[in-house]
Amino acid sequence: MKKGWIILIKKEMTKMWLETNFTSVTILEFPAQQLLRIKSKENDGYEAAVVTSKSGRNPKQYEFRLDEGNNLGVEAWEITTTILEWVDMVNFTGTSKGKGYAGGIKRYGLHGMPATHGHKFTRHLGSKGNRKPRRTMKGHPHAGHMGMETVTVKDIKILKIFEHESKQFVVVKWSIPGRYNGTLKCYFQ
Repeated sequence: MKKGWIILIKKEMTKMWLETNFTSVTILEFPAQQLLRIKSKENDGYEAAVVTSKSGRNPKQYEFRLDEGNNLGVEAWEITTTILEWVDMVNFTGTSKGKGYAGGIKRYGLHGMPATHGHKFTRHLGSKGNRKPRRTMKGHPHAGHMGMETVTVKDIKILKIFEHESKQFVVVKWSIPGRYNGTLKCYFQ
């Protein structure tokens, strides 16, 4: 089976009719991108493909690790949407939205304490550990920074590829991690 990868930019989330259901979709822009070079095990110590994306003012380079003996599926150095014509399902890796400092209720979905019975600590987590040792053990949910993590979603269905105002777009089913204009790495087989 062929394996491939491209760079996409998240643009918008909306809904559309699919058969008889009103389904969530994400619209992604396909920026101009080019395969710069292939890193080899002999020269660089590992196999990877280096792709440049010209989405903003400054082109950025992204590296995709390759399996040993991987068939790239890219015949030309210029990457276009024709690479997606034979693809049905894709995987995305991106950075989730940052939500700042959050308490344990929002961050982990914990229940907190009851709202009645004469106390004012409804959104506190309550007890956080054992009596001994007299410290909180690792792994307990606490307040802290939420979001801005690398997230991978798998088996996302491609619904449509279209062109609008000389830009190419890809429509996929469901939601994809990241913010508006966030860069996503797309992998497919």
